[in-house]
Amino acid sequence: MTLSDRAIKNAKPKSNVYRIRDVGGDPELKGFGITIAPAGSKTFFLSYSSPTRRKRRQLNLGRYPATSLKEAREKARAARAAIALGKDPVDELGDLPTITLEEGLDLYARAKLNHQRTGQSTERDLRRDFGPLLRLAAATVTPAMVAKIIDDKSHTAPIMANRLHSYARPWFRWLTARGHCNDSPIAGIEKPANEKARERVLTDEEVVAIWTATDDLGYPFGPLVKLLLLTGVRREEMAGMRRIEIDFDQMLWAVPAERSKTRAAIRIPLSGMAAEVLRAVPVTDGPFLFTTTGTTPVSGFSRMKRKLDRVSGVSNWRFHDFRRTMVTAMVDLGIDATTADRCLNHTGAATMSTVQRVYQRSDLLDQRRHAVEAWAHKLVEIIKGTAPTENVVRLNG
Repeated sequence: MTLSDRAIKNAKPKSNVYRIRDVGGDPELKGFGITIAPAGSKTFFLSYSSPTRRKRRQLNLGRYPATSLKEAREKARAARAAIALGKDPVDELGDLPTITLEEGLDLYARAKLNHQRTGQSTERDLRRDFGPLLRLAAATVTPAMVAKIIDDKSHTAPIMANRLHSYARPWFRWLTARGHCNDSPIAGIEKPANEKARERVLTDEEVVAIWTATDDLGYPFGPLVKLLLLTGVRREEMAGMRRIEIDFDQMLWAVPAERSKTRAAIRIPLSGMAAEVLRAVPVTDGPFLFTTTGTTPVSGFSRMKRKLDRVSGVSNWRFHDFRRTMVTAMVDLGIDATTADRCLNHTGAATMSTVQRVYQRSDLLDQRRHAVEAWAHKLVEIIKGTAPTENVVRLNG
């Protein structure tokens, strides 16, 4: 319709945000319209193709009735004039524009997510699940809209809905701090699902079944899964292992800071059994030990896990349970709980006091060498069903 004061006054809010575009035929007002939010606010906008950024952008022209229809049209014509000169009005005009939520995600990714180890996957999840809102002006996104996104996700994937909630909170907080949102629309929304800490520790029978089933996986997943069980490292760190990081003389794996979850370089001692598995990994082109392309780390864990479950007959477990199984066995072997916990490469061992975490900077490398060797011997005992020929190293707490 051709916008008029009467039409704007009579426009009623709906459950979702919607727009009324001015189609009066004036080429200088192409893309001009008004957004009606569920809460009732009405904001003039100009939607246009940026001549400098090769994407569509949205310029906030003011909220009605503080900004009159006449004033909004004058601003739209000024913006169109800038576009005709090859300029982007969002960059050229003095007033702070309202960016779209998609532009807000682009900015947030460049400022924050690109510097985080898991930033790429966080951005992917935000872009996927907040897709219905990305074309809207960030300032018009309401708590009701965000709650619907989170609640809809919780119906099918409650734990993922919790993750989405935790990803969105700092994003909207960042946008609000920079004036792109008046208030964070997620601030008052609680996590949708209750989570219980997992306590799954694999039984000896399950360990044997999984270890045996890895032979059916072949390279790259077969040796990778064995090493996950032997070392207790995180799946992503193991998948990205590079040959240059392995020192067989020192029996060490050096994980650089940019690949560790703690953002600090870590030294992982290798048991003789782990080194044996690593030496048997076939040499491939490129830097990665576990790869199917030669240029990227291995992927496809979900499909592999389904096959491993089917072949082993073990269900309701995760690779992260290897870590809990390993550290539990270490403590049962008489290894000090702090050393066992440090084998998980936690920033501060859970068994340490606050004071110890501040002043204890040793990585307990020698102690961890004994611990992983003891765990490897225990694995041999479990897998073969007999005590190993070598002496098991037992450390008394």
